[in-house]
Amino acid sequence: MFKGKLSLISFIAGVLLIFLAMLVVIFFPSLKITKTTMNIVLLVLLIPWAVFIVSIFFGNKK
Repeated sequence: MFKGKLSLISFIAGVLLIFLAMLVVIFFPSLKITKTTMNIVLLVLLIPWAVFIVSIFFGNKK
């Protein structure tokens, strides 16, 4: 049951993380982050989308 909903959950998580990142940028426009922190944030934003794509490709296999 969870296997079929993995793509939906990762899609929702990806959208919410992007929304959260946009809120941080809007409310803290003068926030300075280091290159390492930016790479970590980008990786965290990328993980749900990678899970979503992989689950779409391999989720329907029986």
